Amino acid sequence: MRALEAAAERQLQIRRSIRASAIEDLTADTEAGREAWLLKSFDSEIAAWKKARIELLAEQARPPLEHAREDLLARRMERRQVEILHAAEVQEEEKRRIRHDQNRTDDWFQSRPAPWNRKRR
Repeated sequence: MRALEAAAERQLQIRRSIRASAIEDLTADTEAGREAWLLKSFDSEIAAWKKARIELLAEQARPPLEHAREDLLARRMERRQVEILHAAEVQEEEKRRIRHDQNRTDDWFQSRPAPWNRKRR
Protein backbone atom coordinates (compact mmCIF):
# COMPACT_ATOMS: atom_id res chain seq x y z
CA MET A 1 0.00 0.00 0.00
CA ARG A 2 2.69 2.46 1.02
CA ALA A 3 4.80 1.34 -1.93
CA LEU A 4 1.94 2.20 -4.27
CA GLU A 5 1.48 5.59 -2.66
CA ALA A 6 5.23 6.25 -2.93
CA ALA A 7 5.17 5.22 -6.60
CA ALA A 8 2.28 7.62 -7.24
CA GLU A 9 4.26 10.41 -5.57
CA ARG A 10 7.30 9.59 -7.75
CA GLN A 11 5.12 9.77 -10.86
CA LEU A 12 3.86 13.17 -9.74
CA GLN A 13 7.44 14.40 -9.25
CA ILE A 14 8.44 13.02 -12.66
CA ARG A 15 5.50 14.79 -14.27
CA ARG A 16 6.42 18.10 -12.62
CA SER A 17 10.03 17.74 -13.74
CA ILE A 18 8.98 16.94 -17.30
CA ARG A 19 6.58 19.90 -17.38
CA ALA A 20 9.26 22.30 -16.14
CA SER A 21 11.68 21.04 -18.79
CA ALA A 22 8.97 21.22 -21.47
CA ILE A 23 8.21 24.84 -20.60
CA GLU A 24 11.90 25.67 -20.91
CA ASP A 25 11.99 24.00 -24.34
CA LEU A 26 8.85 25.87 -25.44
CA THR A 27 10.31 29.22 -24.52
CA ALA A 28 13.45 28.45 -26.56
CA ASP A 29 11.56 29.54 -29.74
CA THR A 30 13.22 26.97 -31.95
CA GLU A 31 11.70 24.17 -33.99
CA ALA A 32 13.68 21.57 -32.04
CA GLY A 33 12.49 23.16 -28.83
CA ARG A 34 8.87 22.89 -29.94
CA GLU A 35 9.30 19.23 -30.87
CA ALA A 36 11.00 18.53 -27.55
CA TRP A 37 8.12 20.35 -25.85
CA LEU A 38 5.57 18.11 -27.60
CA LEU A 39 7.48 14.94 -26.64
CA LYS A 40 7.81 16.09 -23.05
CA SER A 41 4.16 17.04 -23.02
CA PHE A 42 3.29 13.49 -24.05
CA ASP A 43 5.68 12.13 -21.43
CA SER A 44 3.93 14.28 -18.86
CA GLU A 45 0.55 12.86 -19.87
CA ILE A 46 1.90 9.32 -19.69
CA ALA A 47 3.24 10.04 -16.19
CA ALA A 48 -0.20 11.38 -15.25
CA TRP A 49 -1.86 8.20 -16.53
CA LYS A 50 0.61 6.04 -14.61
CA LYS A 51 -0.04 8.07 -11.46
CA ALA A 52 -3.79 7.68 -11.88
CA ARG A 53 -3.41 3.93 -12.41
CA ILE A 54 -1.18 3.56 -9.35
CA GLU A 55 -3.65 5.56 -7.24
CA LEU A 56 -6.45 3.27 -8.47
CA LEU A 57 -4.42 0.22 -7.46
CA ALA A 58 -3.79 1.79 -4.05
CA GLU A 59 -7.50 2.44 -3.61
CA GLN A 60 -8.31 -1.14 -4.59
CA ALA A 61 -5.76 -2.44 -2.09
CA ARG A 62 -7.09 -0.28 0.74
CA PRO A 63 -10.29 -2.28 1.59
CA PRO A 64 -8.47 -5.62 2.01
CA LEU A 65 -5.89 -3.88 4.17
CA GLU A 66 -8.59 -2.31 6.31
CA HIS A 67 -10.29 -5.68 6.64
CA ALA A 68 -7.00 -7.33 7.62
CA ARG A 69 -6.35 -4.56 10.15
CA GLU A 70 -9.80 -5.03 11.67
CA ASP A 71 -9.23 -8.80 11.89
CA LEU A 72 -5.88 -8.25 13.57
CA LEU A 73 -7.41 -5.88 16.12
CA ALA A 74 -10.24 -8.33 16.80
CA ARG A 75 -7.75 -11.18 17.36
CA ARG A 76 -5.68 -8.96 19.65
CA MET A 77 -8.77 -8.07 21.65
CA GLU A 78 -9.80 -11.72 21.93
CA ARG A 79 -6.30 -12.72 23.01
CA ARG A 80 -6.23 -9.94 25.60
CA GLN A 81 -9.62 -11.02 26.94
CA VAL A 82 -8.39 -14.60 27.24
CA GLU A 83 -5.28 -13.37 29.05
CA ILE A 84 -7.43 -11.34 31.46
CA LEU A 85 -9.72 -14.32 32.09
CA HIS A 86 -6.76 -16.59 32.66
CA ALA A 87 -5.14 -14.12 35.06
CA ALA A 88 -8.45 -13.82 36.96
CA GLU A 89 -8.72 -17.62 37.14
CA VAL A 90 -5.16 -17.87 38.46
CA GLN A 91 -5.96 -15.28 41.13
CA GLU A 92 -9.13 -17.10 42.10
CA GLU A 93 -7.24 -20.39 42.33
CA GLU A 94 -4.64 -18.74 44.55
CA LYS A 95 -7.40 -17.35 46.78
CA ARG A 96 -8.97 -20.84 47.00
CA ARG A 97 -5.63 -22.37 47.92
CA ILE A 98 -5.00 -19.76 50.61
CA ARG A 99 -8.53 -20.22 51.96
CA HIS A 100 -8.12 -23.99 51.98
CA ASP A 101 -4.77 -23.77 53.77
CA GLN A 102 -6.24 -21.35 56.29
CA ASN A 103 -9.20 -23.68 56.91
CA ARG A 104 -6.84 -26.61 57.47
CA THR A 105 -4.79 -24.54 59.90
CA ASP A 106 -7.94 -23.42 61.71
CA ASP A 107 -9.18 -27.02 61.90
CA TRP A 108 -5.85 -28.16 63.29
CA PHE A 109 -5.91 -25.50 66.00
CA GLN A 110 -9.52 -26.26 66.83
CA SER A 111 -8.85 -29.97 67.10
CA ARG A 112 -6.24 -29.41 69.77
CA PRO A 113 -7.45 -29.23 73.35
CA ALA A 114 -7.52 -25.75 74.77
CA PRO A 115 -4.63 -24.99 77.13
CA TRP A 116 -7.02 -24.35 80.05
CA ASN A 117 -8.66 -27.74 79.51
CA ARG A 118 -5.43 -29.72 79.53
CA LYS A 119 -4.81 -31.96 82.45
CA ARG A 120 -1.89 -31.01 84.60
CA ARG A 121 0.45 -33.64 85.89
